[in-house]
Amino acid sequence: MRMADARRWSGIALCLVLLGGCQQQEPQGDNGVALSEEVARHAAALRKANRVESALIGDSGSESDVYAIYEKLLAAASEEELVSLLDDKNPAVRVYAFWGLRDKYPDADSFGYLMKRLTDTQQVSHQAGCLKGDEAVADVLLGWVWQYLDESQMEEVKDWLVRNPNNLEARCRVLEDFSPKPKYHAVVRRLAKAGVESSLQALAGYRDPADAPIILGRLNADNADALKAAERFPRPEFFSPLAAMHKVILDMSNGCYHSNKDPYYRAVAASGGAKAAKLLGSVMDIPETDRLRKYPIEAAYTATVCYRKDYPELLMRFFEYCPIPYLESWDCPGVEFPEEGVLEQLLKHDRKRALGAIRAHFVRKKFYGHSQYALKAMGSVLLREMKAEAAFAVINEGLTRANVHQLPALCKFVRKYKFDSSATILLKHLVSTDNGHIQTEAVETLLAYDRQDIRDKIRDLLRQGKVPKNNWGREAVEYRLKEAEKESSKGESGSR
Repeated sequence: MRMADARRWSGIALCLVLLGGCQQQEPQGDNGVALSEEVARHAAALRKANRVESALIGDSGSESDVYAIYEKLLAAASEEELVSLLDDKNPAVRVYAFWGLRDKYPDADSFGYLMKRLTDTQQVSHQAGCLKGDEAVADVLLGWVWQYLDESQMEEVKDWLVRNPNNLEARCRVLEDFSPKPKYHAVVRRLAKAGVESSLQALAGYRDPADAPIILGRLNADNADALKAAERFPRPEFFSPLAAMHKVILDMSNGCYHSNKDPYYRAVAASGGAKAAKLLGSVMDIPETDRLRKYPIEAAYTATVCYRKDYPELLMRFFEYCPIPYLESWDCPGVEFPEEGVLEQLLKHDRKRALGAIRAHFVRKKFYGHSQYALKAMGSVLLREMKAEAAFAVINEGLTRANVHQLPALCKFVRKYKFDSSATILLKHLVSTDNGHIQTEAVETLLAYDRQDIRDKIRDLLRQGKVPKNNWGREAVEYRLKEAEKESSKGESGSR
């Protein structure tokens, strides 16, 4: 073969090799597993979006375009492909890959994959409904999957979070609600000494006097965890620094009271004794010219309610001074609402003063400060301790002043007793407000009297145009009156 021919054939062979190498390869996940073209396309779209969203986002619950991409990925991906995407370089893809395994392949070892991802601390933007933020991938996964873990799996995750170095929010949540087991005492103490603030509450749970110096050393107005630890494990040596920081809690030079006022006053209340009672009660001496005074008063009052058995006289003073704070989220064993337990203790302490304070609350001009739960409890006490007519002489004072949130609580009493005096007040509500909710509550309660003369009065007010027109209130009154008259006609036909 001539030299020129040899060069030509060797060039052809090289081209064939190069062409073979340039042929399109199947896309691969970061761990080398081949991805189908469709899965690769959807994974690329999620990388571009670079955020995690639930199906519905925003205040209006709009459908998420990013979640729609995830659904397409889910429909196309095999279990092997999703496992491959757990190692993707993009954090959003890793989150969605884990979701996909849980959603589509329930038999997959999703818990094993979760444990491997607990070290994944890369931040990812996420949104669920109107809640959004940036968190570590591991925190996002734990937040979503926690409700599906069984007890043993939860314990395994908690053990890992407590024993292994990490800065996950999940560890903070676990430590704040930590059940003190002996095997973790040394670990928790080491975390507290190392400056992990959330571990202070867990450490307090062991109630070991040897741990008190650690908590005391961190006790200041800006450390909510230390304040909560002082409440959980009250010690005599804690009270002096707590008392000293009261000025800081009340300082409003920045335009508002301290954000830690709630755990602060609870820590004080947990201390017990005359000094704690004096400090808690001192908030009632804040000048009325202070426009923000209600916030420390509510915080100290709430703390007193929490430890009310230790402060019967202080509780009475607070009750005589201002409305019961909103306590609807509290757990109070043995009573339907905490407010009922508060009133029972007040009556036991001094029945005459308690009843006098209840009557005073109903006639005060600033009636809006009472929650619907407090009104329900106070109304029940009045009807139990007094004759119905006398009780309603008081309740009607509140009925006159009630706002949209308070009216339903009082109307429940009206519907049961149906006094004419209450009906007169509710008829005034129909014509004196442009709030559709108040109009609806008033007309429904009036129609519960099931009296023709009251229906006639409502009809006359509508015909005279005295019921204010708003977006829907007057129409609601008209509709409910019409339905009530239909029911009344049926009843009259049946009686014939």
